[in-house]
Amino acid sequence: MNVTLNRPQTLNAITSSMKTRLLEIVAEAESDPSLTVLVLRGAGRAFCSGADLSELDNTAQWDTVSSLRRLETTQAVVQAVRRSRLGIVTVIHGVAAGGGVALALAGDVVLASQDASLRLVFGQRHLVPDAALSDLLISAVGARKALSLSLLSQNLTADEAMTLGLVDKVCSRDELDRTVNQTVDSLAEAGPETVLLMKRLFVHEDPVRKAVEGMAQALAFKHAE
Repeated sequence: MNVTLNRPQTLNAITSSMKTRLLEIVAEAESDPSLTVLVLRGAGRAFCSGADLSELDNTAQWDTVSSLRRLETTQAVVQAVRRSRLGIVTVIHGVAAGGGVALALAGDVVLASQDASLRLVFGQRHLVPDAALSDLLISAVGARKALSLSLLSQNLTADEAMTLGLVDKVCSRDELDRTVNQTVDSLAEAGPETVLLMKRLFVHEDPVRKAVEGMAQALAFKHAE
């Protein structure tokens, strides 16, 4: 099953309605026994530029309660992808920024084209990682490196991201579709039972870190106001 973030004019910035629809799509895919793999990618020039900040023009939405509700929905999307019985392949081309990085790293297999970049823009915006990204980063690179990447708002090339273990394979744009197809075939060959058992074995959720992350980001939004 292929799912495409389709707001190319905003580099696929995520709106509240997109989050709701992603949750619906994952649930629908989960209920289809014929499906083993879901591929998530972005339309146009980028994977995802993060949250659509135009939704925050209304200053009332910057209060702590509203921020927490918004963050809970974003975390729910990432966790739905992480806990899905399906093999999830995320395909990064162009920019993945902020919460878009979390969505990309939520995949079980993360593929990237050579022009891809992962932008951890939180420090320069006086924010903290959201969308369960702190947990994903710590799992991949360790706590100290995750902290420095976030504090310094690092812009990682695809090759740098692969060296750090954030991306599984990098290829040219011309080879990207072929690589995606090969990956899908491998997951399908493994079979749904193996995919499910592997994910239950290796994917862990830290509810304490999730709660702290949500509160920290809500307070950061309040400070930014």
